[in-house]
Amino acid sequence: MSDTPEQRTPETGAQPPRRTRRLVKVILTISLTLNLLVLGLVVGAHVRDGHDDRRFGPPDRSIARDMGFGPFIGAFPREDRREMAMALRDRTGPFLDNRQALVEEMEGILATLRAEPFDAAALTVLLEAQGSRIRERAEIGREILVGQIDKMTPAERARFADKLEQGLRHSMERVRSDWKDRRSDRDRH
Repeated sequence: MSDTPEQRTPETGAQPPRRTRRLVKVILTISLTLNLLVLGLVVGAHVRDGHDDRRFGPPDRSIARDMGFGPFIGAFPREDRREMAMALRDRTGPFLDNRQALVEEMEGILATLRAEPFDAAALTVLLEAQGSRIRERAEIGREILVGQIDKMTPAERARFADKLEQGLRHSMERVRSDWKDRRSDRDRH
């Protein structure tokens, strides 16, 4: 009786089961996505090089984007942004050190993805550690953000809310425009 592909085992040198192949594809997709995210953040930070007045100065300008605080940070006056960047740096260390930690984590993830046999538990541990570090930084950022807003007078807070709303409207208009462009491109093909 001959073996079917589902009955073959890795020890015999035959094809791995479909479930393992699917898991490897999913993990490789996640890895590629994370690599592109890191590359995009690094290239974006390098290209911007302080040309956008709404952001922190180098290298902390990407902090807000990395943690999802971009619209809030853009609504603060420049001096408040500087104060918040210094507070974040004081509590989390230099931003470049945190970027280096991300690179090292990604190297560990890539090594785990390439290892044979694949160890899903090891990948889970690495991804959880990375997620914990990111959540910790986001929590610190949130505390600094709320603390800065708490120092505002009612009039300052109202101006901040107006500027935040204006920035959000602008962002939503860009998103709508991008979706319209994509839809028209798709309809043409």
